[in-house]
Amino acid sequence: MDKKALCAALVLAVSAVTAGCDDKEKPKPKDEDIPVTSDSFGDYAEDTAEYREIADNEFKNINLATNIIKSEAPVEVECIDLSGIELGERVPVCFNEQNVEAYVRAKQVYVYDRNEHADFPFYDWHDFVNKPVKGCIKSIYVRGRECFLNVVYEVMLDYTVYDQAVLRYDADSGVAEEIYSWSSSDVDEYADRRCIFAYDSVFFTYCKKFEDNSDVVLTTVKRLDLDTGEVTTVTQTSLEDDDTHDRMTVYIDTYGELKMSRSIVDDTSGEVISSETLVYNNESDRFEKSAEMYVSDEVKTQAYFGGKRYYLVKPEGKRKLDIVCDSYRVGTGQTSGDIVYADDACIVLKTKEKVHYYDLTKKEHCIFDATGFGDNAVMCDGKLFMGRNASFELPVYCIIPQLGMAYPITESGLYDDFVSKDGKVIFSGGHMENIEIRSNDSESYQSHSFDVIDRIYIVNSR
Repeated sequence: MDKKALCAALVLAVSAVTAGCDDKEKPKPKDEDIPVTSDSFGDYAEDTAEYREIADNEFKNINLATNIIKSEAPVEVECIDLSGIELGERVPVCFNEQNVEAYVRAKQVYVYDRNEHADFPFYDWHDFVNKPVKGCIKSIYVRGRECFLNVVYEVMLDYTVYDQAVLRYDADSGVAEEIYSWSSSDVDEYADRRCIFAYDSVFFTYCKKFEDNSDVVLTTVKRLDLDTGEVTTVTQTSLEDDDTHDRMTVYIDTYGELKMSRSIVDDTSGEVISSETLVYNNESDRFEKSAEMYVSDEVKTQAYFGGKRYYLVKPEGKRKLDIVCDSYRVGTGQTSGDIVYADDACIVLKTKEKVHYYDLTKKEHCIFDATGFGDNAVMCDGKLFMGRNASFELPVYCIIPQLGMAYPITESGLYDDFVSKDGKVIFSGGHMENIEIRSNDSESYQSHSFDVIDRIYIVNSR
C-alpha cells in the first residue's frame, strides 16, 4: 500500500478534551525571547520581585553530618495493599493458533548440546498454543481515595504488550473495576509497556509496523479521560513524505511534565534526520513547542515548579554551574547536578553523592552526604523524600535538608513513581517476579525477571 494512501486513511481529527488539570500552572509565553542576565528584564522587573544575582562565594557553606533518626518521623505514612486485586490472564494474539508457530520460531533461541555437538531449538512452539499471560500493575495514579492502575499482560519471550487495561480501585471499599481494556488483533500491533497518567487522564502509545516496510513503525498516542471514559487520538505518525516517517516517544520527565520526543527518520537507512522535544498543552490537547525563555548559556537541565521554569546552565568559559530563572541567577559552585526543587526562597540540587540546600534569604549553602539514600528525590512541604536504587533495596527517607536529619519511613524495598501532589508525596512499592521457561528437554530453562507494583504509599505531614 502506498504511504500517502495509508496516510489518508489514518488521519483523524484530533478532539479537544478538557480534563481536570494537575497542580502545575502552565508557563505563559513571552512576546519575545529574553536573555537571562540582570540587564535583560528592564520594565519586567518592576512588576515582579527585584532580579537577583548571587555568586556561589556569597553563600556560607555549612557541611552537615547526616543523622539517620529512628524515632517517629514528622509525617504520616499510609500503605494501600494492592496484592489482593484479581488481575486475571489473557491469551495474546501472538499465541493464538493462527500465529503461534511463526511467532515462536521468530523468537527462537538455540542451545548447544555437548553430547550431540549441535545446536538445538530451546522453545517448542506447541507449548505456547493459547498460552495465557498473567497481568501485572506497571504504573499508578492517585486522586483522593481513588487509585488508577495500569495493568499489562506482557509476553515474556520479548516483553511485548498485546493486552492492557486500566482499573479504578477504591482505597476505602477495596473494590476494583475495569474502566478500559485493549487487546491487539494483529501481531504487528502492540502497546508501549508503560502508559502515562497526567491531567486526570491516561496516555497510551500504540505502535504498528508499516506493511511494506517492517522497519517503519506507525505510532498513535491516545488519551483516556478518567472521568468520562472518552478515548481520543492526540497525535499519530505522519506519512506525508514517501521517504521519511515520524518516531514518537511519550514520557513524563523528572519534574512531572508530559513530553514527547519526536524524530524524523529516513525509511531506508533508519538514520535520524532531525529531532525535537514537545510539551503537552492540556488546553489544546496537543504536544507543542514550549514557551521558554531564551538562555544564552549552555543548558544542562531544566525544571518546572509552581508555574516557573528553572535552568541549570554552564556559563561560557566556566566550569561551575548556575541556576537561572526569570527572577534570579544563583551560582551553585558545582560542576554537575540535578534540580530537585526551586522557588524564590530556596534551591535543592542533587549531585552524585550529596544534596545541596541553598537558602537564598540567609545565603546559606547546606551540604550533606546522600550516599545510599537512593536515586529518586522529591520535595514536599519543606521536606525532601529520597528512595529507590536500581541495584538493591532501600528504605524511603524523609529528610530535613537544612539540618541533615533523615527519617526512614518504610522498610527496605523497591519503590518508584515518586510524585509530590496536593501537599502529599505518593509513590509505589513492589517486588521482582521471576518466570521460568523450560526448554524442550526440560533440563535447561530461561528466567525472565520483571517488576510488579503491589502497594501504594501516601505520605502526609503531621
